[in-house]
Amino acid sequence: MANIKVSIINESTVLYDSQVSAAVTDLQTQVHTDFAAAWGVDADLTFVPKGASPRPRLVVAGRTR
Repeated sequence: MANIKVSIINESTVLYDSQVSAAVTDLQTQVHTDFAAAWGVDADLTFVPKGASPRPRLVVAGRTR
């Protein structure tokens, strides 16, 4: 599990949630295998369907809860 969390929100007017969700799955693989290896930083991506809100996160002194 990475320290960085990124929510990918479907705000598209032309793409279905299923299409964006599939892309997020592929992007997550790239982030874990390519980006993290090259930059030394990893992130966990989360898909947020159209009309939904990302899960709120509390950051306290640099730590996420």
